[in-house]
Amino acid sequence: MMPGTTVKFVVGDDRRSGDEVPADGFNDKDPTRLLSYSTTHSSLLVLGKLTARGSEDRRILFTSAAKEPHLADWEAIIFRGDGSLIEHVVVEYTRNGLNPFGRQPNSVIRNSISRHALWGAISSANSNIKIMNNHLSDAGHEGIDLKSDGDQEVSRNTIEDCHTGIASIAGAQIIQYNTITNCGDGVYIDSQSRALSRDN
Repeated sequence: MMPGTTVKFVVGDDRRSGDEVPADGFNDKDPTRLLSYSTTHSSLLVLGKLTARGSEDRRILFTSAAKEPHLADWEAIIFRGDGSLIEHVVVEYTRNGLNPFGRQPNSVIRNSISRHALWGAISSANSNIKIMNNHLSDAGHEGIDLKSDGDQEVSRNTIEDCHTGIASIAGAQIIQYNTITNCGDGVYIDSQSRALSRDN
């Protein structure tokens, strides 16, 4: 995608396919976890490598097409290809922000903004992508969630106004030099996690 590109997602415009997120004791009454949400809301799904490289003064914008946008107007940017590069983009009014899947040790999300997410600003629990120098805000769950093993660096991000700044549920990551403000938990590391957190 070229710098300065704007991509708008029509609320409720999808191919009537999707997945239901299992109840976990926290999201049980959340209507956006149900199949009925994912069959009626758009997402961008890239099975291969995604390159979205804007510039500091001409960011790529992914947003809602609604005149008055709200949280979860559209679902997420989901991508699976190693070597993906997300740089100088803005993602907003999603359910789940940026959502990489699979082993991606050579992929990176950097110098980008993800904001106004009902769930996570960067939901990377299913990937070991590198996450660096981003500004993440206004997420109902985490700024960043993590669960993958190996070669994952999460550094120098600014995270604010989220339920939890960074949550490592499992796996092993290096979480360092992040600035986290106005979040319920700064860095949460579960007992199943082997994450190293330093200088945050």
